Amino acid sequence: MKKTPKTPTACPCCGGKLRVSEYACPDCGVRIRGDFEPPAAMNLTPEDWNFVTVFMRNSGNMKDVQSELRLSYPTVRKMLDRVSLAFGGAPKKEEGAGDLETETVSRLRAGELSVDEALAILKKK
Repeated sequence: MKKTPKTPTACPCCGGKLRVSEYACPDCGVRIRGDFEPPAAMNLTPEDWNFVTVFMRNSGNMKDVQSELRLSYPTVRKMLDRVSLAFGGAPKKEEGAGDLETETVSRLRAGELSVDEALAILKKK
């Protein structure tokens, strides 16, 4: 089977967002031309695709996703929210979410923040 190259999402000259201008049927040769909005999945970053792959492989079990990615729950939750937004969803606001101190300590433990950065965040509170 011939390997299909990965679809580019950015212009190689200027970095602008590419649009789909043609669809073609490899079986009968029909071509449809126009200016089409690319599928939402085309806008995901490689990091987002990795998250989606891990998320699906773990059947959406957030604890297993956290474990495999070695990230804190707030970080994994933010990744899920970012992917959800890319598909037109809205981030879920969970009870207890948004506690700045808990989230900051979790990010510090995960190595996402330095001690100085964590202190700066907590001082702004």
